[in-house]
Amino acid sequence: MAEEAEKSEKTKEPSGKILYRSVDRAQMEWVLRDWDSFLPPDHAARAIWELAGRLDWSGFEESIGSREPTGGRPAWVPRLLASVWMYAYTLGVGSARAVERMQGYEPGLQWLTVGETINHHTLSDFRITEPKKLERLFSQVLAVLDQDGLIDLSVVMQDGTKIQAVAGKQSMHRRKTLEKHLGQARAVVAKLGQQCQSESEPQTEAGVRRRARERVRRLEEALEVIGERERTAEASRRDQVRASESEPEVRKMKHSDGGWNPSYNVQVMTEASHQVIVGIAVTDAANDVQELVGGVQMVKQNLGQKPATLVADGGYASRSNVEEMAKEEIVFVAPWKSAPSRQAGVQSKHGIESGFGPDAFVETGAGLCCPSGKVLTFAGVRILHDLPHRIYEADAADCGGCTLKGQCCPRRPAREVRQVQESAAMERYLQRMQEPEMQELYKKRAAVAEYPNLWMKHLRKWRRFAVRGKAKACSEALWRALSYNAEQWIRAFLVSQPA
Repeated sequence: MAEEAEKSEKTKEPSGKILYRSVDRAQMEWVLRDWDSFLPPDHAARAIWELAGRLDWSGFEESIGSREPTGGRPAWVPRLLASVWMYAYTLGVGSARAVERMQGYEPGLQWLTVGETINHHTLSDFRITEPKKLERLFSQVLAVLDQDGLIDLSVVMQDGTKIQAVAGKQSMHRRKTLEKHLGQARAVVAKLGQQCQSESEPQTEAGVRRRARERVRRLEEALEVIGERERTAEASRRDQVRASESEPEVRKMKHSDGGWNPSYNVQVMTEASHQVIVGIAVTDAANDVQELVGGVQMVKQNLGQKPATLVADGGYASRSNVEEMAKEEIVFVAPWKSAPSRQAGVQSKHGIESGFGPDAFVETGAGLCCPSGKVLTFAGVRILHDLPHRIYEADAADCGGCTLKGQCCPRRPAREVRQVQESAAMERYLQRMQEPEMQELYKKRAAVAEYPNLWMKHLRKWRRFAVRGKAKACSEALWRALSYNAEQWIRAFLVSQPA
């Protein structure tokens, strides 16, 4: 009976008030925090702080006005501000407001600021500091990495990537629209000026007047950019030239997804041993061919020496670049387009079918032998497009009775073949690109040169600039490269530590 009573007591339904743990958010609590042990020893924020401690910050300290004995509000240490930005970019965060919010909960930022908050205005102003200071800071970081054995300029690879600007697609206009908008903006400025002078009208806010004047200035700059682009554009396309009324320096560029957006072209120079960025620049060039020489100059400026071998994709391969690299005594490795692909446009323009390009004419002792067996004789050397060409001409009688004339020279009485007379530098370059070791080296280009782009654009979500204007965009690109190099240093630093 006792067992039955005990069993009945256990199965009895619970009754009475349920007991819960209380949560009182109005209560106060003292938190004891040891900042030195707040992060694990191998945390990225610690490593970035250590890297920043090896740099000279005197250049940033020159402009700080808070000093003894004149006084002033204490300033944040430049080393701290730079560390916050470099660490934030490793998290894929490029917004100053977002960084300010994250200081309240993100462990690395909390450790760097020791629980205090740096406001977004201070962070924004520091990010767009004088470009020369940032360039010197970038060079200092490269010097530290070089001391630690992470830089080898025997092979450097260059690649370009398109990053969307702040300006939107709808801000791109032709000359006529920009002139119309400029007239309207000037009328607004004049009206605001009259309201300020009139006693019957209320005082206009200074911010409204300033924004109106800035709009006029940007539209005037956009018209200047339109003029420059019209001078360099083909005559048939000049009426299609556009410029952004909100960010005149941007250019509409095609991205890898096939879309067109106002963007900047970011050029990245990467050394091959540890994939460290040794140079970065922001341009408004739609293609890469003109950026090779500037990339070499960046490396020389940052490290005091030039690369021994420079590897790039086919977009950089041009005769002028080959000649410039030869002058610099740099081994240039980039694929050269085949003769048929280079001649395709010209052949189509003259109605010449595939298979009848210059490469179809075989050189003999008497001249060139055409596909039908006739000989084109040497007619001399001409300068065409600033290059010497060997000219070979066929006899009109031979071409007139040839059954292949409709495929070979349908729009001329006789066929003419032009062959570029290559320079010694071009001959060496073309021969070099046939060597197996150079072809193997080029195969490594994608893994090395495109990795920084992958890191910044995909892993760290840099799809669009956070600042407006080319000068500020250059500053942001430098910070991105600093953050990337810091992470490369961290990888080497952590790997080198004892287990």
